[in-house]
Amino acid sequence: MNEVASERSRLGPPSFDLRTLSGCSAEELDTLPFGIVALDRDGTVHKYNLAEARFARLDRADVLGKAFFTRVAPCTNTPEFRGRFDDFVKPSNKAPSVRFSYVFDFRFGAQEVEIELVRGDGQLFFLCINRRKFMPVRREVPSSQLAPLQRELAPTEDRAGVQRDAGERRVVPVTPIFFDALASAHDKLGESGSAFLDAWGFAWGRRAVVDLETEVLESFDKLLRELPMVTVAEVIAQYVRRQGFGQLTVDFAPAKLGVFLLHLERSAFAEATPPGSKQARCSVLASFFRAVLSHLASRTLVVRETECIALGAPRCAFIVAGDSRTPIIEAALASTRDVGPTAATQAILRKLSD
Repeated sequence: MNEVASERSRLGPPSFDLRTLSGCSAEELDTLPFGIVALDRDGTVHKYNLAEARFARLDRADVLGKAFFTRVAPCTNTPEFRGRFDDFVKPSNKAPSVRFSYVFDFRFGAQEVEIELVRGDGQLFFLCINRRKFMPVRREVPSSQLAPLQRELAPTEDRAGVQRDAGERRVVPVTPIFFDALASAHDKLGESGSAFLDAWGFAWGRRAVVDLETEVLESFDKLLRELPMVTVAEVIAQYVRRQGFGQLTVDFAPAKLGVFLLHLERSAFAEATPPGSKQARCSVLASFFRAVLSHLASRTLVVRETECIALGAPRCAFIVAGDSRTPIIEAALASTRDVGPTAATQAILRKLSD
């Protein structure tokens, strides 16, 4: 493999201390927007986070326990990569980390990456992998050195009912029955059900950021926060549409009040609810939007559903604001709870303009 000139990565959060990786749970590793692979001295994979699975288009269930340099990523079985790793894991080597640049070669394309090899707890060593550029397949690289596709690691998984999309991600199609059952469980559990759905939606959003950042890097060679807001809104809308949750549009008209609105046509959550619902049904989506938009803004935002098809509104609507606006938004929502399906949005905007 040829190396590329080293430069500071744009993906790794500057506030994140790579020396703490050994203490991170699998859930915490999955929220990081850059790849993490934990290897033992022999190069066996022990941890493989969501970002790396997405960038490499591999299912970690078929990666864990396998030899990284020969089975998972044969493109790294070189003096420039494996040679550095073997030297780093020698007991006599006390360096806490080493950084170098490299090119990963996959059957679907090449990726310029920046590697930071970090010493873990003595048993594991972490590859921190930041993508910098996506390129076409390099024809000069022998086929034997290309990293495998998911279907090569698990050639018979379709017989076990596993379905995948064009990007090799596992997909599980669901029908409205799923969302109806979710709403029913929410109603029976009351406040604890609402807390669960909020936590679920937020965790979903934090992981979806990995997918969104990957798509943007591949399409624009930029991070989400480096794109114009109009483009970011379209990227998020496309993601929601592809997932089958409805058609999302963004209204920046009230931006002078420090807020903006999201409108969702044909919400899968709301339309699956039987007639006569007394509650808005898209709290999972509200928490999802909160996680994604807070990531983009690098600060805590509040997102509340103000209109819902399940309550008779023509579409679902969400208001997005800084966390300091929460008391105003909550007060307006409480005062309009029994007024009408579309009253809350206007009531909030009036209070914000006072």
